[in-house]
Amino acid sequence: MDLSVTLAIASIMTLGFLIGTMLWNLDTMKK
Repeated sequence: MDLSVTLAIASIMTLGFLIGTMLWNLDTMKK
């Protein structure tokens, strides 16, 4: 596997995790 591909996948997963956490926190605060 190419290193740049691995880095791209890792960064996308990290970004998705951060956005998911942020949305979850907003949803929790609303209640």
